[in-house]
Amino acid sequence: MKLVTIWDKVAVDFGKVGPKYWNSFGDRLVELSSINKGAKVLDIGMGRGASLFAAIDKIGTDGYAVGIDNSEVMVSETHKDILNK
Repeated sequence: MKLVTIWDKVAVDFGKVGPKYWNSFGDRLVELSSINKGAKVLDIGMGRGASLFAAIDKIGTDGYAVGIDNSEVMVSETHKDILNK
């Protein structure tokens, strides 16, 4: 089984069940970065968006963020989360 297939299978619940440490990791990563308001951000391997959402909060409406992932289901589920914010 390919690794991307595994990520596709867990994507719907990934980061939403069990410990919420992914969001803490994403928040800390953005905190330690040099991302500023209005920045352009590319999140490679975004998963369910833990770093992407933290970056979006930091860059504000003047910034631009793009997230990509090898798992189409991760991308689809994260897109749904963005639309629901």
